[in-house]
This record gives sequence, C-alpha cells and structure tokens, in this order.
Amino acid sequence: WTRRALETARELEDKRLEFELWSQLGWLLEESSLVGEALEAFGRARQAARALDDARLSLVADWTYGHGLRLAGRLAEARALLEDVGKRAAATYSGSRRPSDAEWVGHAERELAELELTEGHRDRALVHFRRARLHLKLAGADTLAPEVLAGVEQRIGEL
Repeated sequence: WTRRALETARELEDKRLEFELWSQLGWLLEESSLVGEALEAFGRARQAARALDDARLSLVADWTYGHGLRLAGRLAEARALLEDVGKRAAATYSGSRRPSDAEWVGHAERELAELELTEGHRDRALVHFRRARLHLKLAGADTLAPEVLAGVEQRIGEL
C-alpha cells in the first residue's frame, strides 16, 4: 500500500507526502529487521525533504537517516550526521525555547548515546542519555511520549 501511495505522490509531485511515506516505509522495514532497506527508504525521505527547503523537515530527515546509518553499522557517517543534527537542533532550541525544538535535541542526544555504547564508550553514552532525558522532559515526553522517556531512563539505569 505504501509503495502504491508513493507512486501517487510522485505523480502528484507532492514531496511532503513522499517524505512522509518514505519515512513510514523506513520505520516499517526497520521493525521487520530489514535495516538496509530501511536505510534506503530513510535516504529517499531525506531526498524528498531537501526538495522542500524546510529546515525542520530537513533536520528530522537527517536525524532519521543518521539513525539508519547507526543501525546499519556505518558508524563514522552516523556520528558526523548526528553530531550535525544535534548542533542544529540545539541552535534552534536556544533561539526558540519551544518544546517541539527541545524534542529534537533529545532525540539527537539519544542517538549519539546509542552510538557511544556501540563503540564501547559507556561514560560518554551516559552523558548523552542524561542530556536526552533533560530535553525530552522539556519537550513534554512525560505525557506525550512516555515510552521514549522510559527507554532513556532504562538505559541510564543500566549504565
């Protein structure tokens, strides 16, 4: 169904819909443990986002692609992209102080923490997880995404 919808989005030249559909397909493929195919879908979502000239959408697309790179074991590329996403998200949040901007700082920090763990750096991972917790709480994750916050809390407890 998603692939049919993607064809329709391409025919309509609706890049925002393409972004959303490629992203959703990527998450579905990841849930099915098809990491390489998920990364490809996240990359297509990223291409669609770039065509829209929307800084927030580009940030989300870059974060998602960085997440996919980490899962695919392409750690150097993941680190470079996720560090960039973290800086962009932090700059946006420092200028706005909006909860929705704090959320993306939290997500970037969470991904960087997982990356640090993959590379065996427990102390650095803990620092990132604590920053993730702070920003996710500022974003209202206690009520809006308690499962995400609980996952971060669990990782902190493990470390």
